Amino acid sequence: MDLSLVPHPMTPCRALRAVDATINRRDGGLDVRFCAEGDLERIVWPAPAGRRRVDGLWQHTCFEAFLASGDDRSYCEFNFSPSGEWASYAFTDYRDGMRKAREFAAPVLHQERAQDTYKLSVNQELGIPGLLKEESVWRVAVSAVIEETGGEKSYWALIHPSEKPDFHHKGGFICLLDPPSIQGAHGS
Repeated sequence: MDLSLVPHPMTPCRALRAVDATINRRDGGLDVRFCAEGDLERIVWPAPAGRRRVDGLWQHTCFEAFLASGDDRSYCEFNFSPSGEWASYAFTDYRDGMRKAREFAAPVLHQERAQDTYKLSVNQELGIPGLLKEESVWRVAVSAVIEETGGEKSYWALIHPSEKPDFHHKGGFICLLDPPSIQGAHGS
C-alpha cells in the first residue's frame, strides 16, 4: 500500500518536498519503505551506529510505524533511524503502560541515497502472540521526524488529528492491513 505523509501545519519543512511510505503485511511480519525527497544536504542524518536497540530516536531524524490489532486499545510503536538503530515499544492504551517490546527482533534495515532521494527499507518480524493478533485487521500509522540543519524539526504523518503533532493519537491509525490469509483470498 502506497501512502503519502504530510508535515504537521505547525512544523513545516523547507528541505523536503515529500515523504512517502509503502507498507505491506506478510505472514509473521511487516515490510515498510520510506522515501524522503528534497534537499537532503539540509537534513541532519544520524551518523552510522550499527544495528542496536536505542531509546529516544524520535529526537532526531527517524521513521516510525504504529500498529494496533482491530479495535484493541493497546498498540506497538517501532522507531527506525538512518543510523541503523531501532526501538520497539508496547502500550496498553494511549501513551499509557509503555514498556520496551523486547519480544520483537531487530529489524533488517537497508538504505539508499541519491542526490535528492533517501530510501529506508525495513523488514520487521512480528510473529509474537499477544502483542499483535495475526488473525485481525491491523490499524497502522506511519510517520517521520525530520531534523533540518538549522535545528527545526518537522513531524510527518498520514493525517494529523490534533492541534499539536501526536503520532500516538488513534485518529492517525488510518491505514488498514488485512491478515495475509485474507489478502491472498482477495487476490492482492
